[in-house]
Amino acid sequence: MSTKNELTSLQNFANNFEDLKVKLFFNEDKRKKTKYVLTKNDTFISPSLNYDELNHFLLGINNCKKYNL
Repeated sequence: MSTKNELTSLQNFANNFEDLKVKLFFNEDKRKKTKYVLTKNDTFISPSLNYDELNHFLLGINNCKKYNL
C-alpha cells in the first residue's frame, strides 16, 4: 500500500471516534517504514507507530468503547 492509501484508511477508521486525527510522523531516516501518530486536539495520544501497529491501536480503542472500559 502507498503512504497516501494507508493514511486515508487509518483516518477513515479514526473518524469513528470524536476529534481523532491521524498524522504522518516524519523521520529523517528514509530506510525506515513510514510512521503515524494519533492526535486529539493536536495532542499526541499514541506513540509513533507504523501502519499495522496503529491499526491495532485503533482496534483496541474500538473494543474499549464497545465494552465501555
